[in-house]
Amino acid sequence: MKSNRRVRPIPLKTQVGQVAALVPLRALAGMRWLSWLMLGSSVIASFGPGWLPTFPIWLLVLTTWFFIVPPGRMVLAAGLARVALRGVTPGAHPRGGKVHLRIWLAERIQHELLATGLSGAVWFPHYARLLGADIGKGTDLHTLPPITGMLSVGQDASVENEVDLQGHWLDGDVLHVGEIRIGNRATIGARSTLGPGVVVGNAAEITPGSHVVGTVPADEIWSGSPAEHTGTARGPWSDEPAPSPRGPLVGYAVLSVLIAALPAIAGLTGLGVLWPAIGDSSSLGDAASTALPWLPVAALVGFAVLCLLVLGLTRLLALAIQPGHHPVRSMTGLAIWGTVRLLDEARDWLFPIYSSAFTPMWLRLLGAKVGRGVEASTVLLIPKLVQVNDHAFLADDTLIGSYELGEGWIRVERVKVGKRAFVGNSGMLRSRPQGAEGVVGRRTLRGAPAHRGQVGSVLAGVTAPGAAAGRCGAGQHPHL
Repeated sequence: MKSNRRVRPIPLKTQVGQVAALVPLRALAGMRWLSWLMLGSSVIASFGPGWLPTFPIWLLVLTTWFFIVPPGRMVLAAGLARVALRGVTPGAHPRGGKVHLRIWLAERIQHELLATGLSGAVWFPHYARLLGADIGKGTDLHTLPPITGMLSVGQDASVENEVDLQGHWLDGDVLHVGEIRIGNRATIGARSTLGPGVVVGNAAEITPGSHVVGTVPADEIWSGSPAEHTGTARGPWSDEPAPSPRGPLVGYAVLSVLIAALPAIAGLTGLGVLWPAIGDSSSLGDAASTALPWLPVAALVGFAVLCLLVLGLTRLLALAIQPGHHPVRSMTGLAIWGTVRLLDEARDWLFPIYSSAFTPMWLRLLGAKVGRGVEASTVLLIPKLVQVNDHAFLADDTLIGSYELGEGWIRVERVKVGKRAFVGNSGMLRSRPQGAEGVVGRRTLRGAPAHRGQVGSVLAGVTAPGAAAGRCGAGQHPHL
């Protein structure tokens, strides 16, 4: 749509304010590192070099709680964010105005404190409540809540991973802010976006990758970008209510902390390489000069150990994963969630592997069935359930065989990518979709569980099963 509306630039005073705010914001991030150094120095000093400083127990307890432990970081971030956002209301606000600057500041506080890191994922519903959101009993919230706290989620609702719930967006020089309301037993698919003011009715379903604006009536499926009504909601996978014991919640907490700690464990292994050289040092300068020649070896050892830890934990979790639907609060549900979270983080930790020709071999080591001549990049998958046939292409950030949520249940199925199939950037495949000798278009998503891509067909868009299909010759990729 064409428009002659003049978009005003961000005021100079706002730019000055943002630059000035970076100093205390970066200080928050600095406090995280300082807290780790204080804790590490005090612990190591009790075993080794006497020149390392130690700190009082009360100071270590405070800094560890507010800057290292996930619940403490969340409490601090939520408290500071609510102070910064006090008085902010839904509506249209000028870009660069006070409301915009305060939302930016609150989001930066959250980022600098790493309040929404993986180690705190199990506490997202509690964090949402700290921000002011209303989260119903039995809700599975697997994504970040809006920093504004303008979110209401009913009972037994399900919000899958990577859903955008921030509830504000910029249209030129206007910032739109609104509350998002999700009804009881509603399901929001992975990588969907809910705009400001969206209302999703009871038991409604939003398919993955959709962009929703306005109101979604109860018991309907909406799909697309922008989302439209495409049918009647499928409902839960079982007539029985999902069991919800509290025990598995402890497992989620322990596993999330364990996954987040893997780089630290690998780093300690690298430190073990340096320890013989620095154990008898008399000062920091002496330790640095002695350790310098060993740093490349320590880095390689640490990286190799991190690879082995990711491989070992992925293979261990795979023992509990089976196709079908399972209670979220179960060993299988924990293994499914943990695998996706672990390999999502591994794409950053092990980026040299995920961005190289070694990626297909790495996927095989993880347990996926990968054929010859496959090209893959930063793909996210559940290896045990995925088969990629010869000469297929998986582009950046593809999501192959992730999980679905619904009323306390988690569901996974096997996914097969056919020979010479092409899954474009950010494409998503679930529930046994297949393509062979063709192209699966960008952001191709789940459809009916029985749907299969036909040989040589092109599936494009958010509702891939309903997209028009066209033939293509071997090696030809139509324009998407």
